Amino acid sequence: MKGKDFWFILADGKATPTTPPTCELQHECITRDQGLAHMDFPSGRRLAGISLNHRYLTYRDANNPKLKLHRVEFDYPSEGGKLMGLVDAPNGTIFGGSMFPHCYFVLHPDTGKIDHGTDYTSQWNILLRSGDNVYIGAYTHGRIYDYHCNEPLSIKDDKNANPHLFGACNPEINRPATLAVMPDKKTLLMGGTPEYGCTGGGLAIVDLADGKLEVLPSKQLVPDESITAMLPLDNDLILMGTTIEGGTGGETKAKNCSLLLFSLSQRKVMWQGKPFPKGEVITCLTQLPDGSVIGIENLKMLFRFDPKTRQVVAKKDFGRYSEVANDEGPRDIFTYKGEYYLLLRHSVAKFNPETCAITAIAPSPVSIRNGGAVLGDRLFFVVESHIWSINLANQALFLSPNDCNGNFARIQDGLPIGWKQNKGDWNKPWGTVTLQPRQDGNDLRIVTSTVATQLYSDTQEFPVQPGDKMTLEMTASGKGTVQLGIYGYDHGRSIYIMTESFAVSAQPETFRKTFVIPPTKTKKEGPFLPGTTDTIKLMFGAAADSDVMVSSFKLIGE
Repeated sequence: MKGKDFWFILADGKATPTTPPTCELQHECITRDQGLAHMDFPSGRRLAGISLNHRYLTYRDANNPKLKLHRVEFDYPSEGGKLMGLVDAPNGTIFGGSMFPHCYFVLHPDTGKIDHGTDYTSQWNILLRSGDNVYIGAYTHGRIYDYHCNEPLSIKDDKNANPHLFGACNPEINRPATLAVMPDKKTLLMGGTPEYGCTGGGLAIVDLADGKLEVLPSKQLVPDESITAMLPLDNDLILMGTTIEGGTGGETKAKNCSLLLFSLSQRKVMWQGKPFPKGEVITCLTQLPDGSVIGIENLKMLFRFDPKTRQVVAKKDFGRYSEVANDEGPRDIFTYKGEYYLLLRHSVAKFNPETCAITAIAPSPVSIRNGGAVLGDRLFFVVESHIWSINLANQALFLSPNDCNGNFARIQDGLPIGWKQNKGDWNKPWGTVTLQPRQDGNDLRIVTSTVATQLYSDTQEFPVQPGDKMTLEMTASGKGTVQLGIYGYDHGRSIYIMTESFAVSAQPETFRKTFVIPPTKTKKEGPFLPGTTDTIKLMFGAAADSDVMVSSFKLIGE
């Protein structure tokens, strides 16, 4: 087509040519990709560059646009970039990266010192420790890096960089989800979802002797599915789990996810199974001493798979506690002193690998984003832009599943500072559910915008139904604004109900808010999934610069 302007009506999957509109725009219409920026100031000055990370901008004068470059520095408070993951490095540190900005960090647990660098080009989605190295799968372009932990970090774009870039796997892999090293340490593998708008991810294979990168396309593996979990069973055969989710914006085509047995030597899928009729994703494949394999299906189902019989021999839905702390590169199953643990969104849990049943819970009052790195007795994990840890040797933190709503503990650095829940009448009509400060005087203080505490209950102890009317009663004091989010909870899936803000003064004040449990969702709405609310979750935070204390709150059911 030749010419300057063409106009179309896009409707019902069709593009119909039309004439240009006759109306005139009152303002200039500027459109572009996600990097869009308005560069021109009314004075005629033009923005040359801006760095929120380094906190400065540069501009050029209107009368001398090419020669003189002015620099303006600024500052602002921030929680920091969100952490994408972490790993226990061989040199006794905790290593990982963030997004927006893309940075790396090295935490020295003995001293609490954190080294970090900025302006890295990639978002580190998944990290894997192997020997003296940490391998990194990064977004965008499906990049694969090799970090030598005993050598200095060197962020360069040449062969001397550390981490060293093996190469990029786009379009077959754009967002990496899983890494694996073969038992003989000769080969590195990476899987993930494909380029934007595409469906079906490939498999990256790196020869660690010469650094050569090979990428197998999705059609050579399982069309319309992407690899999200890998476990080498020997030096040739690899057990893989998949997702049916496409790349960002891609269409879901397959009906359910798969377990695969892949031969490295033949570059071929030797077996494909569909053990989960409603399965959408499989993650975190982990081998047990007897040769069977533990994995997670749909973020809330533990299963045990026998590679010899190619059968799922045990499974257990743990969704009533919460989903796993799933991010783009999950590390949700880990071991400590011979016991098996799960990193959930709202707790750390022990489980029986034979039956897949949860045996103990350490609830967390904050939403865990990702993590699962054990160093010594401490489990390190991520809460948005912060690194937290729990002391796994402190058995007092763990409760039986039947008592999982008894004691809430803030488990930062292994120190239990939390709340005690007093159960009310759980039968209809409801009584009240109250959280009060602990007897040791550790009132909950809310500062900045960090989520401060959560109340979540399982379906056996805190049931609700659509149409139920509830009243929140909260006492707070201080200076600033308390922000409250109320969510329904449907077997681990959040369903938004309402948000509310309360202006708090110095004197203690009681606030009340009545709300109704929403009806069943029949379609996907926003970021939340369809379902029926069967439990309640409250999230408290505070506006920036607030200094607020919530001394008590309760739910009253009618």
